[in-house]
Amino acid sequence: MSEVVPSLRIEATTTFVVSTALATRDFQDVHHDRDAALARGSKDIFLNIPTDTGLVQRFVSEWAGPEALVRSIEIRLGVPCSAGTRSRSPVRSSPAPATTSSSLCPPPAAWANT
Repeated sequence: MSEVVPSLRIEATTTFVVSTALATRDFQDVHHDRDAALARGSKDIFLNIPTDTGLVQRFVSEWAGPEALVRSIEIRLGVPCSAGTRSRSPVRSSPAPATTSSSLCPPPAAWANT
């Protein structure tokens, strides 16, 4: 059974795109130079992968709660999130596969019992 997960809306302003690229020490020009991004076929400057990953972790952590531990994130990149757009994440959770015990790690207090 799947669950509808509340969406996270991000306003990808030029300042947000540039500052997150610089904060992750990503100096690729397509994240801060509009002319370079356009010359490479992009619509505008766009978010980098570390920022995408951080937003996914934030989204999952806020949804799952403070006792959840994100052990890994697997992302399939699709359309770049360009400056001036709004990113929205309509997501459904799905149960963990039968081969795993849980899709979420137990809270740290439970680790002593494992």
